[in-house]
Amino acid sequence: MLRASGVPCLMAHTLRWNAVVAAMRERIPSLGPLRALFLNQRFEPSTLGWLDDPKAAGGGIILHTGVHSFDLVRWLTGREIVRVSCRTARASTVRTEDNFLAVLELAGSEALVAINGSRATAGRSGLIDVAGAEGQLLGDHAGGWCFAIRGLERLELHRIPGVITTPGANDTRQRRDGKALGLEGERPFLPCREMHNLSAPCITSSRVKRLRVAPGPFGRRRRRLPRGAA
Repeated sequence: MLRASGVPCLMAHTLRWNAVVAAMRERIPSLGPLRALFLNQRFEPSTLGWLDDPKAAGGGIILHTGVHSFDLVRWLTGREIVRVSCRTARASTVRTEDNFLAVLELAGSEALVAINGSRATAGRSGLIDVAGAEGQLLGDHAGGWCFAIRGLERLELHRIPGVITTPGANDTRQRRDGKALGLEGERPFLPCREMHNLSAPCITSSRVKRLRVAPGPFGRRRRRLPRGAA
């Protein structure tokens, strides 16, 4: 419908313009083959009552903020997400999830990828942890810092005091992209058709019953219980 209308659309995945994300994305090729990628995006519990109303909110934290982390995986790796396994929890909420962990499989990659999103902690973070064959990158897009790591040595790549969402020159790029799209008809930095919404597969995966493991002494082979067994 949007494509047929001809109306220009720029998706608001603002983490693509974040200065920490930009610095890390530039350095990722120097890490060699990707081994692992872990992201988190955590917030304090919300005081907005409608966020826990499925009809008003449309969903929980997977839909509201998890989608930005899914997009960040694609943006940092250049690969599509082909499979997902997800677990959700309700820590401070009653009707929608406010805590989730998703394990992702990337097309053409053996890298281990996981995302945690939470709106149930008295703290805020945006961890990006990238491991490659030739080193690691560790950063926080909410805290405004990132390091390159090799062995026990850490090289600071970027640091901005305070909590910043789209800092510095990336604000300029975001405004420039919006202007180019709306007034000049240029191809946007983040076109709508490139987006991939994983919220529905994650919710579906979280509802699948997981295999229980029978408790037993350490070291003894554990007996697997059938689904539904207590």
